[in-house]
Amino acid sequence: MFTYLVLKNLPPVPQHFVDIAHDLRKSIDLEELDLGWKSEKTSNDDCYKNRKLLIDGKEEPTTYQRRKDIGQEFDNWVHKNIHPQGRSCGVSLTDGRLGRHQGPHTDLKRNFALIYLLDSGGPDTATCFYKENGHPIVRSDRQAVCNDYSRLQLIERAQFPIAKWVILNVMILHGVENIETIRTSFQVSIADNVWFD
Repeated sequence: MFTYLVLKNLPPVPQHFVDIAHDLRKSIDLEELDLGWKSEKTSNDDCYKNRKLLIDGKEEPTTYQRRKDIGQEFDNWVHKNIHPQGRSCGVSLTDGRLGRHQGPHTDLKRNFALIYLLDSGGPDTATCFYKENGHPIVRSDRQAVCNDYSRLQLIERAQFPIAKWVILNVMILHGVENIETIRTSFQVSIADNVWFD
């Protein structure tokens, strides 16, 4: 079992895609962009996006990630250079103005995610992996959430490098803490039965 791995041998994202991501970030900064969710809406969306977190006995709002498909050219580049079975390729933005925490969760439609950070969201922003009391570390339930941090044991806290590909095990409860600005990344979903050489 692993929480995350930095994949040091994968190539950097070409600058013209990075420019697209920066333009999207500027648009959300100006509140001109409604990204929506790339995945299909589910009945859990409102519950997931509007939940309140209980941290040290204090209620805190949560933020959430929005993903934008940036076109077939990026998908083709990912399939040729990163992974041939990559899906849901695009730019992800998490807005710290909605809340400083993307609360602990497992992902809805993937077991592993590749991320490539362009902006971490702040100097103290970190991805945290948790075990919830009474549950296994690796969860079988999709989009499981835990809003009460007193029920969680921290497994690992990581600050991912900028402009490096990282693979995350998103079957483990994970969240992003201390988001101050807009966390910006490329993300790619991969199937659960494929690996990297």
